[in-house]
Amino acid sequence: AILAADVHAPLQALLDRYALEYEAVKREAGVLDNEDLQLLARDLLARDAAVREELQGRFREIMVDEFQDTDALQDEILRLLQGPDCLRLAVGDEQQAIYGFRGADVEVFRGERVRAGGDERVAVVQLMENRRSLPPVLAAVNAMFAREGEFAHTPLIPVRAHPAGAADRKSTRLNSSHGYISYAVFC
Repeated sequence: AILAADVHAPLQALLDRYALEYEAVKREAGVLDNEDLQLLARDLLARDAAVREELQGRFREIMVDEFQDTDALQDEILRLLQGPDCLRLAVGDEQQAIYGFRGADVEVFRGERVRAGGDERVAVVQLMENRRSLPPVLAAVNAMFAREGEFAHTPLIPVRAHPAGAADRKSTRLNSSHGYISYAVFC
């Protein structure tokens, strides 16, 4: 049997070699990737007070949707952009976190929820109404997540009682822009 310890060192060496080659190719081509851009932005905001204050002065409010799919670096950039009088609205649902493979960390979302809940100036609002799915679908979702121990699931409440028919097609179309709204919202 092959043990993880047996393959760790060669695999790490391969990954390290790849990282060096990747950096060399980017340097030679004069290009940056998404992480480079985020790191450069964070570093500029952190070290240059004039740039940071200029940008902070442009925002009265910062709203981040799908906050469950952010990472610590993105959160740090947001905090640097947020001036002292800037309101922050973060919307997310940890049960919909899907970008872990790209570095998103649902713990950033959970940490923000804890911080927000402990701040008397902040309102934490849970939106539990679901305008998209029918009651039998939501019953199945609620039952499944009630058994899941990793998430703090709040049962979803169906607003739509029947399939969209000709009579309510217009209102369904208008409501569809609300999407799946079982989000925890932080202000």
